[in-house]
Order: sequence, then structure tokens, then C-alpha cells
Amino acid sequence: KNKLDQLISLVELQLGYKIFQNIEESKIKIGTDDKDPHQFIFSYYDIDIEETFSKEKYYQAMEPIVNHIIKSMMEVFKQSGLDPSQVDEVVLTGGTAQFGPIQKRLKEIFGSEKLTKHSIYQSVVDGLSEYATLI
Repeated sequence: KNKLDQLISLVELQLGYKIFQNIEESKIKIGTDDKDPHQFIFSYYDIDIEETFSKEKYYQAMEPIVNHIIKSMMEVFKQSGLDPSQVDEVVLTGGTAQFGPIQKRLKEIFGSEKLTKHSIYQSVVDGLSEYATLI
């Protein structure tokens, strides 16, 4: 009953975005903070969530997603007839590109000297706004 009440509160109080923000903050912290284990806490009204998890366990859970991203990227290379060695620069933009296991795999494929960071979050917004003007 308690969990159902919390779910109803989540919907009625329109807390979806607020909890999503907290999850995003936790994802960033686990990727940048040396503290381990990590703790996710969300407390609002009658909703109290507290979870403790290790960086290793999180990375293991994310491994299939990282593999899917890299596999998709390699499929694009295959379809284009290009080889990753032909790439001059890889711009790491957006939150996903800041994730350690993604960067590790990209370094293995392209070499660390080709990876650069530029307007990490702003470039995503710029790209979306350019696309919006086209439609």
C-alpha cells in the first residue's frame, strides 16, 4: 500500500521531471565522484527513496547499453564504408559522452588524442534549435 500511495503521489504531484533530475544528478556524480558506494536519495511529500549502490554494480548494469551504443556506431561505419582510423576528431558532447565506460571504449577505437570536449551540453541544445528551425 505504501508503494502504491507513493506512485499515486508521484503522478498527482507531477514529480516525474523532479525525480528524473535527481536521477541525472546521481548519474553525473557516480561518473565524476570518487566516493563509493553512492547513495540516491529522493524525498518529497510522502515519497522517500533511498538506495545505495556501488560504482562497479552501476557500471555492470550499464554495460549492455554501452555495448549497444558502440555496436550502433560501428554499424554506421560499416554502412558508410569508412574506418574509424579515418576519423580526425571525436567531439564528446552531451551527458552520455561523459560517461567513463563510453569514453574508455571510444579511446580504444579512436585513440585518446582524437577525443575532444567542446560545449559539452550547449552543443546539444544548439543542434536541437537548428533542427527546430528547419521543421
